[in-house]
Amino acid sequence: MGASSAAAEPTATAKLSGPVAGVNGAAWTPVEPRPAVEHALDMIGPGRLIFGSDRPVCLLAASCTG
Repeated sequence: MGASSAAAEPTATAKLSGPVAGVNGAAWTPVEPRPAVEHALDMIGPGRLIFGSDRPVCLLAASCTG
């Protein structure tokens, strides 16, 4: 089942995690993961999307605070 097929199921949910893992290390900005976040929101909607921070693993890819 593809992502669009799964998103069409009314009971489907999705988790978006690791958006920092694919960006430009310590030089990343919050704008870089935006296309992935917007795509996920478009596909499944805010009411069925769960966000995972991946902290502390994200510290390997970028400078995170918190």
